Amino acid sequence: MEFGRFQGRRPSSLLRFRTRKLLRRGVLWRVCRQSSWSSSYPNQLFRHKFSQKIELARRRPMKPEIASFLQELEPTVEESAAWRDGQMSLSIRTYLGSKSPPLEYVTSVRCVLLHKEAVLIVHSTDGTYHILPGGRREDNESVEETLRREVLEEAGWTIKGESLLGFMHFHHLSSKPEGYTYPYPDFFWLVFRAQAETHLPHRREFGEWEQDSAFHPYAKLAEFDLSPSNRLFLNAALATAH
Repeated sequence: MEFGRFQGRRPSSLLRFRTRKLLRRGVLWRVCRQSSWSSSYPNQLFRHKFSQKIELARRRPMKPEIASFLQELEPTVEESAAWRDGQMSLSIRTYLGSKSPPLEYVTSVRCVLLHKEAVLIVHSTDGTYHILPGGRREDNESVEETLRREVLEEAGWTIKGESLLGFMHFHHLSSKPEGYTYPYPDFFWLVFRAQAETHLPHRREFGEWEQDSAFHPYAKLAEFDLSPSNRLFLNAALATAH
């Protein structure tokens, strides 16, 4: 096994030893203060919590311009995600406000789309739901041009009245994937609020990730299992809807 001197120990004993060691070094103080640990936890739950904290301890250095931009900002929501069938681990921090990160690191532009007391809900091919239609920037596009094009392609709607709600900061916790052409280890999504204007269903392009989309009234939104960042942007958009 990887740590020869622990051969024969139970996995939970090894995990607890390494965790205590990291705690003594001070690398896990921020995340560990947010949860309580006990040797009575089931091994599966312990391994899950342990792996999360090890990932956070291994955060890769940010580019100086990104670190400077984020220096005085505090995220409202912190999450984690695993893309590419679990091969790409990411931490996600969501910020509200009108500040925009350096555009060379903005890979995607999205929005909460409102229409007549309803919000557009996107049903993904993996069975989940989200409220952020949009997508990747193309060369020489402004963020507004990206947003209008992507919402038209994904949902079949033109939009108006765009206003910035905030951004999502993605930080890679795993090695750079082979052939990966996007900013690494950090990139951003800009998130706007917008009003739907004209429905052009023939302009919609069914992509790899979107199964369907439809507007749902405000009163029904609690029925959807949305991520914390989605729920945050939804509430921010509705607070400024009137």
